[in-house]
Amino acid sequence: MGKRIFILGGGIGGVVSGNRLREALTQDNDIVVVDREKNHLGYGTGKRFFLKSGGCGDGFR
Repeated sequence: MGKRIFILGGGIGGVVSGNRLREALTQDNDIVVVDREKNHLGYGTGKRFFLKSGGCGDGFR
């Protein structure tokens, strides 16, 4: 049984941390990024990070 990991802050650090954790952990772990903003569109002009939504246990919510 996996764990539920909360990342507080959906800034560049939170998103990169979430992506790295998703790559390193098994799919039975939940990674939840908590931010004040409802939607996340990305950062910078050349680099964009998008949150993937696939439901419970799949990627980010």
